[in-house]
Amino acid sequence: MPSVLRNDDLVAKAFAGDEVVADSEKETKAQVAEEDEKTIGGTLLAGAAGPAKASASAKKREQKNRFVSKQEGVKAANRKDAKLKHVTINEKRVRKNAKYLAIQLPHPHERKEHYERGILAAGSLPTFVFGAPVPSTHSSRFGLTVALTRSLTERSADAYVVYGGTGTVSDGWPDTNAWVSSFDTMFNNNRGVIGGSCAQFGVPNNSDAETDDIFNGVNQASNETGLDARFILAVLMQESNGCVRTPTTNWGVRNPGLMQDHNGAATCNENGVQNPCPRDTIVQMIRDGAAGTPSGDGLTQCVAKTGASDVSKYYKAARMYNSGSIDSSGNLGLGGSTHCYASDIANRLTGWVTAPRTCNEGTIGSMTGSSGGSGLNGNNGTGTALPTGPRAPGASASCSQWYTVQSGDYCGVIQQKVGISMAQLMSWNTELNAACTNLWLGYSYCVRA
Repeated sequence: MPSVLRNDDLVAKAFAGDEVVADSEKETKAQVAEEDEKTIGGTLLAGAAGPAKASASAKKREQKNRFVSKQEGVKAANRKDAKLKHVTINEKRVRKNAKYLAIQLPHPHERKEHYERGILAAGSLPTFVFGAPVPSTHSSRFGLTVALTRSLTERSADAYVVYGGTGTVSDGWPDTNAWVSSFDTMFNNNRGVIGGSCAQFGVPNNSDAETDDIFNGVNQASNETGLDARFILAVLMQESNGCVRTPTTNWGVRNPGLMQDHNGAATCNENGVQNPCPRDTIVQMIRDGAAGTPSGDGLTQCVAKTGASDVSKYYKAARMYNSGSIDSSGNLGLGGSTHCYASDIANRLTGWVTAPRTCNEGTIGSMTGSSGGSGLNGNNGTGTALPTGPRAPGASASCSQWYTVQSGDYCGVIQQKVGISMAQLMSWNTELNAACTNLWLGYSYCVRA
């Protein structure tokens, strides 16, 4: 193919025109038809061909020899993408590959999603930290590298770091640039937990439609209040794990619904369980938690009352939402109710989903920084006072805490382990490139200065 035509074809694929939806639907229909069950008919051969005009006995013999068989496939209604708009999932199965597929989950995995996420984390872009750094000079390769790094970072960031102190970056709490990159990604990371969250209460789990209503409800509440949708989702997951039939609790204050808000009217589990839970009720439950109710504050009022303009306003607001106030010392691990609440919120915002929760309710109040970081990759990433490997080029001369790169690490993982932002990592290690693809295995990098 001439290079000009080939380039035109690439441009056409990269920049979709008005016909992209129609073309996509056409391709989807073709793929659905190709992968659907098929009925195949034919006639068994029985001797040489006869004259053009077959006799009655020949026709009878031909009818007897007819056969019908079915070719395995996936019915359109049973496809994984049946309810997904503008999404096509390849359902084709290659028989000869079946022997390579695991028929049961290996210990200790209980769900397929956790096993697959563990496989992704085990890969962890090893070429980024194996020996010499990988060069990335071509612009398209640079873009792909950044996108792939972020994708794998977010999938393998299911780890828990204990955050103590006042909620500020100087105390080791994550800045917003260390949060999961988008609400959509964060929601999809939690979708599996949301889908099975009602079992803990002995009520029916969410339907796909109810889970979709939560997604839309959080977006709507974010638009109405100006709150970051990721923050609303983090609190929602903390309060109910996303079960639309979460029971109403009352420990002196009535707390109903998804957000366990302050005496709101919307709930699908009080004096009876509603199934399905109406969309308007789901949206109102989220709105009551985000915007507040006539009886008490929501997240919006809590953020305003912190008086902070930095990222700490979210962690302080979360603690106020949980207990009604912040300890006079400013330490978010002290005071009433759940001492680890703000630490939990910070972890949810940075990718924690199912990794073990390592926060201790009895000791977090004595902490003034961050520690921990054990997750799917099994590493424990607190820093050390002195470098344990060669000092990385460009590391800060006034560094007070070091982290030595281990197999499977990359910048996003290091951020999670030691509780710093990408901006901090870059400022304390000035030789790191913009995409952070030149970490050196075994070298010590500055993580506090």
